[in-house]
This record gives sequence, C-alpha cells and structure tokens, in this order.
Amino acid sequence: MGFSLLLLQTLVGNSGYNILPRRRIRSLLLFLLTLFMVLMFLRQLSIFYQSDIIPISIKFNQSGLDWNIQLDNIISTSDDSTLNLSYRVHGFYYAWYDAPQKLSNQNSLNNNDNNWSHWNHQRLKHWNPKVAIGYSTERHYPPYLLASSFYPKLGPYSSKDLNIIHIHMEMIRFAGIGVLVVSWYPKGMSDDNGKPVDDIIFPLLNIANKYGIKICLHLEPYKNRNVSTIVSDLKYIYEKGYTSHPAYYHVSANQYNNGKLLPVVYVYDSYIIKPSEWKKILQPNDEETTIRNKMYNVHMIGLLLETNDCRILYESGFNGGYTYFVGHGISKASSPDTWNDLSKECIIYNLTFYPSIGPGYHDLSVRPWNTATIQLREFGSRYIQVFYKAINIQLTGINIVSFNEWHEGTQIESSIPFEWRNYLKQSKIYMNYLPYSSEFYLRLTRLMINHFENFTNLPKKFNETDINELEWLYTLIKRIA
Repeated sequence: MGFSLLLLQTLVGNSGYNILPRRRIRSLLLFLLTLFMVLMFLRQLSIFYQSDIIPISIKFNQSGLDWNIQLDNIISTSDDSTLNLSYRVHGFYYAWYDAPQKLSNQNSLNNNDNNWSHWNHQRLKHWNPKVAIGYSTERHYPPYLLASSFYPKLGPYSSKDLNIIHIHMEMIRFAGIGVLVVSWYPKGMSDDNGKPVDDIIFPLLNIANKYGIKICLHLEPYKNRNVSTIVSDLKYIYEKGYTSHPAYYHVSANQYNNGKLLPVVYVYDSYIIKPSEWKKILQPNDEETTIRNKMYNVHMIGLLLETNDCRILYESGFNGGYTYFVGHGISKASSPDTWNDLSKECIIYNLTFYPSIGPGYHDLSVRPWNTATIQLREFGSRYIQVFYKAINIQLTGINIVSFNEWHEGTQIESSIPFEWRNYLKQSKIYMNYLPYSSEFYLRLTRLMINHFENFTNLPKKFNETDINELEWLYTLIKRIA
C-alpha cells in the first residue's frame, strides 16, 4: 500500500491528490501494460522452450541395466542370443515417437526433421462441454514435460533412431516376448499428434529378425477408413513386401485358407465398421471384394468389446479377437471376469482368442479428466493377477499392453524416477517403478512368460539388481506357481 501511494505521489508531483494529467495517466498505463507483456513473454518462453532453459532441479535415478549397446557384432557377441521367446505372447509396440536430431542419435531415419512427435501430445478434450471447460487442452513441451505419467530411461527418444530400435529389441528379448504388434497407418498418414510411420516398418522387420522377434501390424483408425480402404491397405503391405519378410508373423489359418500360413493383422476399433460391411471382404464369396484365397489374404484379429462379440466377429468373417484395453472398466470384454465365457464362445466359432493384460493404466497426461479408468500397478501385483486369470482359461495367446504406450502408462519399457523444476516454480514429478529398478517389469514379464511356456533359462543379467527386487519378483511368481 505504501509503495502504491509513493508511486502515485511521484506521478502527480507534490501538488497533492489532484486529478492526474492525461499524459501521466497514459504513461502509467503504458508502463503497466509493458510490464505485463514482459512477464507473459517470459512465462511463455519458459513453457515453449524448456530445452533452452536450465532447470533449477532435475532429479533422476539411473538405476538398472545399461542399454547403451555397441552395434558392432551385436548379435554374435550377445550373451542372450539363444534365449527362448514366446510367439504366443504379443506385445503392442508404438513407433510414433520422434525427437529433434540434436537430441537423438545420428544413426536415424529422420536426419532432416527437427520436430517433436507424440512426446508433445495434446491434452485431449472431453466430449462433454461442461466437463471439458475445467481442463486444459495445451500440448506438452519436451524434453522435460512429456505427454506421459512416467519418464523413459532412454529419454524422449526417436522411434526412427536405429540404435533405439536395437535397444528395444534387446529389452523385448530380455522379457521373452516373441511377437510385436506394431501400430500402423497407411503410407503418408498418421494420427493428429504424430508423423507417418510406414517408413519405419522395414527397419523394424530387419532389426527384429536379427533377434528372432516377429512383427505384425496393428491397423489404426484413420479418416474415412472403410472396407475398401482396408483392402487397399492389405494389398499395399503385401506388394510392399512386409508380409513376405522372414520376420513377419504368420499362423496356420483356422478358416478360409485351407490351413495355409497367413500373415497376422490386428484391427483396432474394428467395431466402427458394420459387420455387414466386413462380410464383403472377410467372408469367401464370388465377388471381387473378398480377400479370401487372394495373395493378400490375412489372419485378421478384431477388437472385442462386449461379451457376445466373438459371435459378431465370426459372422463378420474375422479369424480372431483381442481385448486390448487394460484400464479400469473401459469395456466388458477387457474385464478378466469375462474371459472364460469369451474363450468358450471363441472356441465355438473357431476364433483365435487373445486376452490383453498390462501392468497398469494411467493416461492423465493426455486425458486429464479420465481418473475413472486409472489402474494402479501395485508394485506388479496387478500384472501378475491378470496374468494368472489369463493362463487359467483356454486361449490362443496373450497380448501385453504394452511395451511402450507411454501416454496411457501401460509400458513395461525401462523407466526412471524423474523430477523437473524451473525458476518460475513450475514442476513435474513423474511416477516411477520404485522401490524397484528400471527393468522391474521386464524381469517380471520374463518370469511370467517362462511360467507360461515352461522355459527355464533367464537372461545373463537378470540377477544384476537389488536382492529385495529379486525376492519380490519370486514372491509374485509363486502366487501362480
């Protein structure tokens, strides 16, 4: 208050509280406006250019194994090259992340691209305007403020960095996952927060092949997707040579192809297209529209949402179904309590069945209003619980959601504790795997897969962690032994 009076007296002079001259009023307003604009500029600068501002605090714990491998003779020198992998366990993999070249390795496919992708994902707007008004839709600003509740041990990487792909394959082999289901959009297409991913498929196939890992595609929804465009997509991946690559995953067809091996394709949000439309391309008929008995025929797996969806998928012409979601209450089919009935129904209709399990779910970084679906990890207890329910029914295989869907907090990829603060008192504290190491969920996945497949060998560095972590891992696995 005293400062305000002093400022006022300075502006009006010593003549008392007379009416301020207009010139002095304009000067005061101009000063205040300039001050406000400078403060707002500094605030925006701190938000939009986090990588150029030195934080006052970055705390992280570089725990666990060192994945900074040398690429020379990587396969021949690897101690884990003979590890068993389960081709009945399919892990969902996302190659949509990108980072500026200066922050990613030079051994990359995006040498001319200096933009972020997906790490800067926008906060999504709620469909109810009354709810939406209470939440920001602002983008995130890497490398410190990521669109994730967890922070990756490899940092906000580029999926097109070939070194990153090698490291990921090391992690995936360590965990025992034999098949990666790779998120895919047609050439030149992407989601609203990403870039086209089609150019990464061949590098993924080539590198995965060196590790004995198989790849299949996860067809994502896109604008105007219909059965005609999907046929075009299947022709494309056949003609491009993806499905004939030795690393592409094939299975014996359970129907429509006389038992021959078919490449596997998952279709996300398959329910958006009506069953009557799917029939035109997935059931054998005399029309030119069907894919059956064509060179681009596939074993197509559709999304299960309801408990009677196996019948609907069968009538539509699908070969199998998967549940995908691992968040709390997202769909009836994603609840482990429904899997026994779903399994029986899929058997009746001769469909392959893949229940999806995951360590947890936390997507508030991209859906800040979505607290109802949070599924806490409970130090691995949730993961082992849903795994136990899955292996006690008749199934074709298991989906793991996910290897690296960081937005939804379902990842088993290595993560580190990370805390960021700046001079404007902005901060973010990421969730983490503590009190266990960065590789806790890779280790737990390996033990689960070994139990599922009766494998006995472990990665050489499996035991290179704290004794308390090992004791807890074996305590968890004993719950299903």
